[in-house]
Amino acid sequence: MSDDRIYVRDFGPIPPVFHEFLEDRPFLKCLVCTQDLLDDGTLYSVQKSYVGEEVVLQYAICMSCQVEQVDKELSKESAEAIHRYFSEQVDFETRNHELLGAETVTVDPWIDRCLMCGLERAEARGYTLVAVCDGPDILYHNVPLMICSRCEGAFVKLLSKKTREMLDDFTETYFDCPPSMEDLPFFGKPVLI
Repeated sequence: MSDDRIYVRDFGPIPPVFHEFLEDRPFLKCLVCTQDLLDDGTLYSVQKSYVGEEVVLQYAICMSCQVEQVDKELSKESAEAIHRYFSEQVDFETRNHELLGAETVTVDPWIDRCLMCGLERAEARGYTLVAVCDGPDILYHNVPLMICSRCEGAFVKLLSKKTREMLDDFTETYFDCPPSMEDLPFFGKPVLI
């Protein structure tokens, strides 16, 4: 079998770490358009940000809204910087091959270390988890992932002023940002991968 095979284990039920914190169930609605998310064929991303073990932000956004609200608004400079940053920092092909090639595919190895610097999640002061889901299933391909707040900060510095303003607008529209969260670079902002 070739290395570019389609993995049978590249999806599974959404694990509790990507459930709504207070409800302890998968997210039901898109943050932006309130579309039902749990129907098969509905692609969406889930983002949860933590300080220590405390969830300080969580949301799900359907791919249509992700494209319209975020991706479409990226400046050309930011899009190029994001692509360059991830291609220099992460070998997604090798990561996917190793993690999907395990005897049992579970979420923990995908999110136990920062995607960029390798810092263990338990050692991170703050971090963000990101997943892509299809209805009731999580997809295992490039994501899920964890990015520590230190690497988020380095990433944000690569973005153009226009893109940072767009992300700030997104945050102001959908979240109340408590002053204690101001030092978390991605609080309320979609992780751009």
